[in-house]
Amino acid sequence: MLSYSIADIRLRLQEQLRRIGVSMRQASIRAGKSPGYLHSVLKDGNDPTISSLTEICHTNGLNLPYILFGVHIDDEAETLLRLAQTHPNRRHALMTLLGDPALPQDLA
Repeated sequence: MLSYSIADIRLRLQEQLRRIGVSMRQASIRAGKSPGYLHSVLKDGNDPTISSLTEICHTNGLNLPYILFGVHIDDEAETLLRLAQTHPNRRHALMTLLGDPALPQDLA
C-alpha cells in the first residue's frame, strides 16, 4: 500500500540515512542545503519541498520513490519513468510497445 503522509516520509528518510550511515548534517550539506536543513525537517517538523527532497535523495544515493511513497523502484524502471516523463514521443512509443489499452486506436 502506498503511504505518502509527511510523517511516513520523515520516518523513511531517517531510516535510509541511518542505513547508509550519513548524518542529517552531512546529507544536508551534500545537497547544498544549510547544515541544519534536515534537522529542521526531521526533528522540528518543518515541511520539506519536493525539490529539496529530490536533491537530498539524488546527492545521497537515496531512492526518492521509496522516501515519498514507500515503494522501491529500481534504476532501470526509474530511467524508463524519467524518459517517459521528459520525452512525449518516447512515452508514446513505450505505451504502444506495452499495448496500453488507454491509447486511442488511431494513435496506436
